[in-house]
Amino acid sequence: MSRSISPTSKKVQIVAGGVLLTVVAGTGTAMAMQKDVTIEIDGETTSVSTFRGDVNGALKAAGISLTEHDVVLPAADTSVSNGDIITLQRARLVQLNIDGEVRDVWTTAQTVEEALAQLDLDNREFGLSASRSQRLPIDD
Repeated sequence: MSRSISPTSKKVQIVAGGVLLTVVAGTGTAMAMQKDVTIEIDGETTSVSTFRGDVNGALKAAGISLTEHDVVLPAADTSVSNGDIITLQRARLVQLNIDGEVRDVWTTAQTVEEALAQLDLDNREFGLSASRSQRLPIDD
């Protein structure tokens, strides 16, 4: 005995199939857009999963904001892909007093010694107010 399908039942099957196809396609698209990236901040790594498409978006997804003196590689507007590594060197403001001349400089160095090297002052003999191995703080 053959069973016939009513037109209403056929429409329900078509609609249900369309909804299922949309859900499957949407899930696949979302999975393709999600990226797992590694962010290295001053030598320490953290992982973040994001749907955002560029470095700046990935940093924001991790709760990290950039200052104008920070160094980020690749550049903040560069697109990211799954598995990418973003390197961030935080900027620190250092006050120098050399021969009575006071000046503020920005550096991405993590220690006094690294800052002196970046500023090409590491070969000079002078008194320091901090140990060369002291870590430079980041002002938030």
